[in-house]
Amino acid sequence: MNENERLGIKIKNIRKNKGLTQELLAEKSDLSTRQIVKIENGQATPTIQTLQSIAKALDVSFNNLFDNDSYDSISIVRSKARALLDSLNDDNLRLFYRILKSIT
Repeated sequence: MNENERLGIKIKNIRKNKGLTQELLAEKSDLSTRQIVKIENGQATPTIQTLQSIAKALDVSFNNLFDNDSYDSISIVRSKARALLDSLNDDNLRLFYRILKSIT
């Protein structure tokens, strides 16, 4: 997966988490729906100005578009959490369990 595809998936996940359609994001960011589709599909390399418009329309910081965890889909978050759990040694796993149990 290349950087454009990663960025497109990120924008799509944020958009969906915020309950926006591609059409509404296009309108709010002053872009065409076709541009949004191409960006989300990784078929376009958006300019910094375009990314700033998208970030503003999504009500996130520009940096959040490049943060790989903030708006991942729940299935990706679960997968990442499982991988982290699998990497813990026994003592750290027990500690993690106690911490998790105390906040639920």
